[in-house]
Amino acid sequence: MKKLIVGVLVTLMLMLSCGCSSEEITPPVSVTPDKPAQTEPASKQTEAPTQATEPEVEDVTIEEIEIYNANDIVVTATKIEEDWGDIGIGVTVKNGSSKNIVVSTGGLSVNGYMLEGSGLYCEVAAGKNAVDDISLYHYELEQAGIETVAEVEFKLRVFDSDTFNDIDETDLIKLSTSAADGFVQPVDDSGEEIYNAHDVRVVCKGLKSDVIWDGAVVFFFENNSGKGVSVYAENVSVNDFMAEESLWVDLRAGTKAIEGMYMYDLSDLGIETIEDIEKIELSIRVIDEETWNDIDTSDPIVLEFAAE
Repeated sequence: MKKLIVGVLVTLMLMLSCGCSSEEITPPVSVTPDKPAQTEPASKQTEAPTQATEPEVEDVTIEEIEIYNANDIVVTATKIEEDWGDIGIGVTVKNGSSKNIVVSTGGLSVNGYMLEGSGLYCEVAAGKNAVDDISLYHYELEQAGIETVAEVEFKLRVFDSDTFNDIDETDLIKLSTSAADGFVQPVDDSGEEIYNAHDVRVVCKGLKSDVIWDGAVVFFFENNSGKGVSVYAENVSVNDFMAEESLWVDLRAGTKAIEGMYMYDLSDLGIETIEDIEKIELSIRVIDEETWNDIDTSDPIVLEFAAE
């Protein structure tokens, strides 16, 4: 429940601040334990643009396709289009059952990048139909460097909206757009690598330049472990004071993510601006996404930033 509440607050804050998402990011000047400097990011396939641009959906289409048909419920993906700066994959839901239902997405990724806030949540009364969108939010696409939507993957969850009992959950569904054939998503994993074990990598890209509450510390995550994992930070301190923070990312096998660490009530610690942050200490914890069993917890990692 705590994660859900934090996720809702984070999504709202990001939506309010999406106009500032292309701001400059300043990397840490040192990392302890020491990691080798990255002159050329290992997984970078092509150079990422220095300035983020609007996601482009011109000439990108999908073929209408039925993505779910069971329990007297049919879900069809119909189109992809720009919607108020975001991108929407149109869906129709036909509920032929006797139950009031919700159809939602989970574990959604675009071009191999997990997007925590994007997705579908569609309520449909018994015997009724609905038209809705799988929303791909501009701020998440921009943060991941996605300019062209080529492949979208997710699971569908169907549950009773009166009892909240699960009705069904699908295997992974893949939607390919007209841009998918031969498309390679640019990967920017530049920064200071702070964790690399069990085929999971974490890179600290740095501090955002202005807004202290808006995911101030940006991280790149990569999961090549062959199974779903959750990665989060614990025992976080800022300038040697313990800090209330939120950094949690769920990664399907073979996916990446770029997420910001949200830190709260820093003014109580005398930290008013980004320039006041000189040192952040944290540990990285990795757990199995399905069983919640521990995989690893790192030793304390110290990130030092240049004082202005």
